[in-house]
Amino acid sequence: MFVLHPDKLTSVKRQFGDDAASYCASTATAFSVLWDGLSGDTDFRPQNELDEMTDVEYSNERRRVRKAQEAKDHAEATFMKFRARYSLYKKKIDRYVRARDRSQNRFQVQRESAQEERDKLTAKLKKIIAEIEAVGPCSTFEEVKESYKQRNNSAAAADE
Repeated sequence: MFVLHPDKLTSVKRQFGDDAASYCASTATAFSVLWDGLSGDTDFRPQNELDEMTDVEYSNERRRVRKAQEAKDHAEATFMKFRARYSLYKKKIDRYVRARDRSQNRFQVQRESAQEERDKLTAKLKKIIAEIEAVGPCSTFEEVKESYKQRNNSAAAADE
């Protein structure tokens, strides 16, 4: 049987809002009422006691047992209704938590991929700036090409 401790209601309220907390509070109190109804005495007295009763006592006993049985049936039906509502809220809460986790993960992946793209672009720009600074001021395209060739040749010679 699901019973939420009253101390946990504030954390439920903080995590899932007022609707879930009020539902849990009403469920906790309703379950204590249901437990009283479900644990009612619906048994007849032993046969020897029934034989010794007067007609009025016997009819009162039958009425008491019938009312206790009706209360028990009503409590069981109410209990099943609360279990269904609990499972509905639990499904909604689980779905909300999963959706929130998915969106957080998706946002994290997008942020990381955007950062990687920025890092690649920054590295490319730094490389281009370094190459331009290494070439120095050139007035024509041929001079720039010649400077690149010399730089690549010197880099290849240094690698060997």
